[in-house]
Amino acid sequence: MLIAPRTCRRPGETNNQIMDTALLTIEQRDAVRDGKPVSLQVEGTPCVLVRRDVFERLESGIDCSPWTDEEMNLLADEAHEIASRGESHAS
Repeated sequence: MLIAPRTCRRPGETNNQIMDTALLTIEQRDAVRDGKPVSLQVEGTPCVLVRRDVFERLESGIDCSPWTDEEMNLLADEAHEIASRGESHAS
């Protein structure tokens, strides 16, 4: 069952709050509530919806800092090794 967005606001409610549950099925809402990811599309773009606390936990484990020279050299060595064996990234 699809949850339709409400067309009227409660006092003090913003448009973003109205859209919070706007186009999610009951199953999708349950999954998000339970901390599970939900695959969906936004204007044809594949996306994954997760709760904020789940996202923040995942994000905290990702290092987005610039690569060090050592990391770039290791990657270059690995790429050279793969190329010398004739492997492709598609295999």
